[in-house]
Amino acid sequence: VPQSTSIRNLDLSWNMFSKETLAFEHLGTMIAWSSTLQHLNLTGNRMQEKDTGMLRMLSEGLKVSKSLESLLLKLTYCGDDELKSLAVGIAANRSLRFLDLTSTGVGFKDDGLEHLCAVLKENTTLETVLLACNPIEDRCVKIFLEALQQSPALTHLDLEGCQLAKGESVYLLQNASVHCCVTASVK
Repeated sequence: VPQSTSIRNLDLSWNMFSKETLAFEHLGTMIAWSSTLQHLNLTGNRMQEKDTGMLRMLSEGLKVSKSLESLLLKLTYCGDDELKSLAVGIAANRSLRFLDLTSTGVGFKDDGLEHLCAVLKENTTLETVLLACNPIEDRCVKIFLEALQQSPALTHLDLEGCQLAKGESVYLLQNASVHCCVTASVK
């Protein structure tokens, strides 16, 4: 794949990528090779659970990308395994500043969430993470709280519409850090 020298913004929203198209494999390669791609919009690419592995290919590109600043995966299926893979790519990435995982259809409750939060603790560039409209268990708020307290870069975490239960954990999350704005709603 030749190195791209001109594409800065790539909008591939509302395509119905599937395993058969190999789109994410090629996209991962493009992200890795591009020296100019800054914004990638994959909103609305509703993959099916059977398409697991597609975000792993995207993650491979993230590992070596030096230019990608924003990644929009809103309304794109992201199961627990995909979230873990994505977290691996983000952990190695040093350019990504904005990540949108709004309405990805996953209940962040298992290892995927823990991997993402571990990345937030270490990543020095990721400033904004949108997780709105995903069912997040109340017990997971403590994992977010720890990540917020240790994150060197995170300034905005959006949990709006995640239907968090009222209680001490939501209060602590909203008051976790002066350097991070948390948007959340409660049941």
